[in-house]
Amino acid sequence: MRFLVDAQLPPSLARWIASQGHDADHVAFVLTPSAQDEAIAAYAIAKSAVIVTKDSDFLNLAPPPPILIVSTGNVPNHVLLSVFRERFAAVVKQLSGGQSVVEIG
Repeated sequence: MRFLVDAQLPPSLARWIASQGHDADHVAFVLTPSAQDEAIAAYAIAKSAVIVTKDSDFLNLAPPPPILIVSTGNVPNHVLLSVFRERFAAVVKQLSGGQSVVEIG
């Protein structure tokens, strides 16, 4: 599965996702840190990637790409990565099963 981590989340999250056997990029490295939602969504759709974001505005795009909403609030990176370690396998299963919007938090 391919993931695109949005700019408000740390690049270390993309590296962690990649360490789990998935393709993962960070917006800051493949677009720009200030890329607009439409450009991010277009990139994700072109690459068949799930957007990993805290920004629920992606749900308003037509058509929305698959989205993983991070609802942890503002937490230190080690806490964010801990949440992903605990729940990521279930998230991947939901996305693989066809669910287009999944929340992790």
